[in-house]
Amino acid sequence: MNLAEICDNAKKGREYALLGNYDSSMVYYQGVLQQIQRHCQAVRDPAVRGRWQQVRQELLEEYEQVKSIVSTLESFKIDKPPDFPVSCQDEPFRDPAVWPPPVPAEHRERPRSPPKRLMFVLPVSAHVFALCHLVGVAQAYQFRAVVMSHFSVSSRD
Repeated sequence: MNLAEICDNAKKGREYALLGNYDSSMVYYQGVLQQIQRHCQAVRDPAVRGRWQQVRQELLEEYEQVKSIVSTLESFKIDKPPDFPVSCQDEPFRDPAVWPPPVPAEHRERPRSPPKRLMFVLPVSAHVFALCHLVGVAQAYQFRAVVMSHFSVSSRD
């Protein structure tokens, strides 16, 4: 039995595991574990045999970790995907934390006019602006003059 072959097989088993080729890795680990077991039976010195058994135990733990990874991956394959209604599959995923896009202006409902009792909360210039659109510029300025004289509002607005 060649010790270089044991080292090479252990190295290949580790490399395949790191590359994600777990099936090949398991084959190399199984082979190297058998080779070390046979080598331990042939060794007469108990100290040398103990070190080889320690190496075999460490490789066995690595092999068990690879087996654990394979079983985890297999459990993902066994789980069937959730059944969604056909209408849900057509719609993209919506994150509840994200607001929907704004509605375009032409599709929005027109705002109702504010109640008359709130009309005088706005500055006088805002009333003039609103009236310009409703009754025309000339009448709006006449209304502004009446409001200013009635409430003693300065013409700064």
